[in-house]
Amino acid sequence: MKRRHGVLAQVRNASQMYRLQGAVISIDSVERLGGFIEISEVDSEEELFRVLALLGFSKEQAFRKSYLDMILDLKIPKWRQRLVAVHSLIGEAMFGICGGVMTIAGVLIGMATGGVGKELVIKAMAAAAFADSLADGGSMYFSKAAEGASLRQSVRYALGTFGGKAVMALVLLLPVCLLPLGVAIRVDLFVGFLTIALIQTLLALATWKPWIKEVTQKVALALAIVVMAHFIGSWIDNLPLHNLE
Repeated sequence: MKRRHGVLAQVRNASQMYRLQGAVISIDSVERLGGFIEISEVDSEEELFRVLALLGFSKEQAFRKSYLDMILDLKIPKWRQRLVAVHSLIGEAMFGICGGVMTIAGVLIGMATGGVGKELVIKAMAAAAFADSLADGGSMYFSKAAEGASLRQSVRYALGTFGGKAVMALVLLLPVCLLPLGVAIRVDLFVGFLTIALIQTLLALATWKPWIKEVTQKVALALAIVVMAHFIGSWIDNLPLHNLE
């Protein structure tokens, strides 16, 4: 297995294979790990434990893991292993969280610049928290289904996207409800950019990418969205819509 800075792990094993009452027994000597007995071609755990007993081992000594995974456990620092575990647990929600930050920041800046009152800003943010989250969740489901993902995986990504975006939108809604609009905008921008930076750092470290580059790109994109929302809001505020009354 290779990464950017060379070989991460190299597995070489010399095996001897035997058959014992239908089970295939492989005696392996693996570089950096030592000796192992691999048992395959068994139909149930009971049969596996019976073969182990014949070999003089207890069932507590058995485990299921590949040699590559064991070598990676030795080579990868514990802190990075924990990041990978966190990423595997909440990875589906990360798209929704980042999307929630960008959507709400755009709505907040655009409407505030457009001279809209605080009540309408809150209503627009609440609508985005649910309507836009549902739309993104549905889009994620169709996208994963089109890629050939299983129904379970597609639903998991859809729910993660919806939940991540809805929760993030509601979190950013709280300062607007509790603080003056100008102060709330600053708080939301700080929280939003910090959230994106932390998530992108986690993703980069978990996938062996340069985290500074990933964080810079994503924060720059979020900043560009905020700037565009500001100018669009200002342009809308100057439209002669009073002529339509």
